[in-house]
Amino acid sequence: MKYKESWKEYNDFRNVMDFAKTKAEEKGLEKGKMEQAQYTAVYLIKNTAMPNNEIGVAVNLSEEQIVELRQQVLQGLL
Repeated sequence: MKYKESWKEYNDFRNVMDFAKTKAEEKGLEKGKMEQAQYTAVYLIKNTAMPNNEIGVAVNLSEEQIVELRQQVLQGLL
């Protein structure tokens, strides 16, 4: 009986760790996509005359996010 309990505990722990790893990977990928979108948006702001709404569509960010990035570029923060 002790072996079965130990095996169940091991499997439960393994499942929790696998779930946590999957969620962390998903979160990391999402963060990476957002950083890439922001990097691309900043490039477009600095090197093109594209309006905010077109940049937002191109990089899948809201117009408000593009306005915020544009302000940071103008302030020399990016």
